[in-house]
Amino acid sequence: MANRIEDHPTVCDGERARLFPVLSEGSKEGRAASIFLACLQAVPTFADTILGPIGRPIGKRSSVKCWTEVVFKSDDQIRPDGLLIIKTGKSVWNAILEFKVGGNLQTDQVEQYLRLAKDNKIDCLVAV
Repeated sequence: MANRIEDHPTVCDGERARLFPVLSEGSKEGRAASIFLACLQAVPTFADTILGPIGRPIGKRSSVKCWTEVVFKSDDQIRPDGLLIIKTGKSVWNAILEFKVGGNLQTDQVEQYLRLAKDNKIDCLVAV
């Protein structure tokens, strides 16, 4: 399966982040997520600048993989905008990302994502 996210065992589907997303113009958050995450994957110094301050510096041995439209096995109804997986040696760190363009992040949505993160051993929730 082309969309299989082998780096995270509790994810059943997702799309690789793309610099030029194949999404409708109306999907502003999905497009923003894909472009931002693709840049994190492609430009290690950018990823280090963004992630270093939150405790995840990117070194020469780090691997950054990013996904959009992520579906978790535990709840296929809640779909965060992105998933970030960083491998450094044997260490793996991952985060759910939620993007808002021109809108407010609702408390109940944050609570759903926090539960999803806890259920799936995700280290962090990031709202952009």
